[in-house]
Amino acid sequence: VYMGHYMREWLAQQKLVTGGECPPENAVYAYANSLQRTVATAQFFITGAFPGCGITVHHQPQMGTMDPTFNPVITDDSPAFREKALQAMEKERQGMQLTESYKLLETMIDYRNSPSCKEKQVCSLSEGKDTFSAGYQQEPGVSGPLKVGNSLVDAFTLQYYEGFPKDQVAWGEITSDKQWQVLSKLKNGYQDSLFTSVAVAQNVAKPLVKYIDNALVGEEANKAKVTLLV
Repeated sequence: VYMGHYMREWLAQQKLVTGGECPPENAVYAYANSLQRTVATAQFFITGAFPGCGITVHHQPQMGTMDPTFNPVITDDSPAFREKALQAMEKERQGMQLTESYKLLETMIDYRNSPSCKEKQVCSLSEGKDTFSAGYQQEPGVSGPLKVGNSLVDAFTLQYYEGFPKDQVAWGEITSDKQWQVLSKLKNGYQDSLFTSVAVAQNVAKPLVKYIDNALVGEEANKAKVTLLV
């Protein structure tokens, strides 16, 4: 809601909407992925930006499934592209320095006493091997320490933003901004290795980029002054 209110003021400064009144019909188009959280986010944004204006948040009818426009899946089923994507993701990963992050995480979670170490003899995240995947109609994926690290740091981050007491966020093991910065490299590294190489990004982003292109310069360009994508 607060973000919507802020953006309304910015849009008024840019003269895309008029302050203090509802925009004309169809001047604002809100389009959300068909998940509960994205639709709710769009609704709260619209409430903050245009309260009482009756602007509809559009989404596909079947809730709980990814809208193809927003779904970052591989859309090229050729073996050549699959190999190209795998090499690109591996190259991104090789350029990352994550040893310090893994060592900190291992200490925090007592990894040497974990079931993974005791039962599978996998006792070091920093020495583990990541295995990437680029299956057709699937999101780029990875198994191995990078996935483990991302899952844990993502959980800690959610605990923090949900307002957990400090001693309950990551069992109270995170006590400084420096630790957050070191751990965040794992979460960022996960996303960057999977999605930021040119080969993968161009493929998985194509449906969304085509939608944006159509909204800006295509058939829909002269309809809505403001398009919200969530």
